[in-house]
Amino acid sequence: MTDHHTGRRAFLVTAGIVAIAGCADDSTPENGGSTGDDENGSTDDGAEDGMTADGHIEAALEALRSAEATLGEEIEGFDGATDHVDFRTDAIERDLDDAEDALDDADPDQRDQIDTIRDTVSWVRALTDTLDSLGTALDDFETAMDYWDVERYGDATDRIDEAESALQDAGDHHTVAVDRFERVEGADIDLDLIDDARSDMADLDEAIEGITPLLAGTGEMSRGFQVFFSGFDELVEERWSAAASDLDEASTRFGSAEDRFRDGEEVAPVDMRSDFIGLTCMSGHFSDAAGHYRDAANAADEGDWDAFDASSDAGEAALDASEDCEQPV
Repeated sequence: MTDHHTGRRAFLVTAGIVAIAGCADDSTPENGGSTGDDENGSTDDGAEDGMTADGHIEAALEALRSAEATLGEEIEGFDGATDHVDFRTDAIERDLDDAEDALDDADPDQRDQIDTIRDTVSWVRALTDTLDSLGTALDDFETAMDYWDVERYGDATDRIDEAESALQDAGDHHTVAVDRFERVEGADIDLDLIDDARSDMADLDEAIEGITPLLAGTGEMSRGFQVFFSGFDELVEERWSAAASDLDEASTRFGSAEDRFRDGEEVAPVDMRSDFIGLTCMSGHFSDAAGHYRDAANAADEGDWDAFDASSDAGEAALDASEDCEQPV
């Protein structure tokens, strides 16, 4: 079907996730990010709890930058994985909670600054949720492909359904992230993640749009293979009516996959377009093959053995033609 490890990396790179990680890495103090200290490395004091009014703001910013740095580390692991990915959000969420707690204690007179930081926290949280759900979707897809490798197409179908649900969640979170970003873009806040965020999020949206037809098409292919192989077995067993029914459904499923993959040609990131063209080609030939074998079953049921031979040969030719399609890489 596809080299899903290479496919995942292509989507991630195209999605701009590596770029997001680079921006996040730049925010750490050792890379030059501000920590809220003054030029001499000291902070103002004077409050009973050791914090001035500005101190609570700085504490919120420090927690926010810590979340940003951790997000970058998690994304690097996300991109570097060649198998199932573990995208951990606990530390990020904890830092974001700490930032909001600090803002709760800040001086209400600093309302504009408080609102800006709070909106930024909300944006980073939505971005984290987007990547977390996207990681879940891709992880489920990896598992589905593992099932493909051992021809467990029913299990693959179930896992692809879960991947599609997670991808829907990623799209919903991304919509929130874009909305939150509208509030913080151009704001006076020292956070490197913001610098190229608009283009990075646009790339992320493009990746989600591209993965959507990939999952939809793969799901239809899985369903198609389930009935294709049962129909082919029935054909060998000379159960003509059952074979024709299953092979007809297989042809329809493969045809639906072809339509989904063709949709992907229009919306997928440039790096993945040739992959979709290859998938469109293969699914089309599988649809033709199933249709020819269906016709062979119907011909046999009617005792027309010349038509049976012709349709069987056409089915085999269609399967052979599928091997000439460009293989996804």
